[in-house]
Amino acid sequence: MVSRVAEAVFIPFTVGGGIRSIQDAGAILRAGADKITVNTAAVREPSLISRLAESFGSQCVVIAIDVKRVGGQWTVMVNGGREATPLTAVEWSRRVEALGGGEVLHTSMDRDGTGQGYDVPLLQQVTSAVNLPVI
Repeated sequence: MVSRVAEAVFIPFTVGGGIRSIQDAGAILRAGADKITVNTAAVREPSLISRLAESFGSQCVVIAIDVKRVGGQWTVMVNGGREATPLTAVEWSRRVEALGGGEVLHTSMDRDGTGQGYDVPLLQQVTSAVNLPVI
């Protein structure tokens, strides 16, 4: 499927979902994706970020971070937003950067699909905490 997309489009694209290993990422990149994105697998095994960056370069490694407001802080969620972690958005973004992630993709689960726009306070906190592109 990825290779068909790569043949049909002439823009850089990122593929995620189910990437849990170097082998998974390599298969996606060989099929034509420009970047891969990981979320739950990176939270469960943070060293995966470093291994991906070492294998393919940080520029290929996007860490998706789903965030929900819990108890007055932005809590990192996994498993499609069904499970809260002890991590905060800023703390996890800093760690992702230290581990070699190339970009972070923050999704505010409180705002996603509501038509209310971006969660600007969340993005301001994250962009002031890291030197990575925040998308």
